[in-house]
Amino acid sequence: MKWSFAAVALLAFAAVPAFAEGTLGPNDFAKAVVGNSILGKGSQNKNYGIYFKEDGTMTFQRTDGWTDQGRWRVEGSKFCQKWNVIRDAKDFCLRDFQHEGGKWSMFNELLKERQEIEVKPGHVSIF
Repeated sequence: MKWSFAAVALLAFAAVPAFAEGTLGPNDFAKAVVGNSILGKGSQNKNYGIYFKEDGTMTFQRTDGWTDQGRWRVEGSKFCQKWNVIRDAKDFCLRDFQHEGGKWSMFNELLKERQEIEVKPGHVSIF
């Protein structure tokens, strides 16, 4: 069976669920990221990608090749993470999720600032 580029692109696009615009909850954010990757810029001003699995695990990779593993969970109105190394392996949570123009932003309680990310379909390598 031959697949056209357009058909493959359409299937990849369909992998990220569509969400309403505006303020959404942590369960909506979890539905958006599970089985997909987020791309962002970290505190060291380096681009990173995180892949979220349905079993509550996640994999972090930075463009310089550094990686980490961790776990995620929804806790009340927050999406919480704990990495093996990142943030000294301490729990931290995200809240106040906004979805506008296909992009997500949220408040990072540890950094005490809003962060913006992109959700990309599937497991995206940033190398």
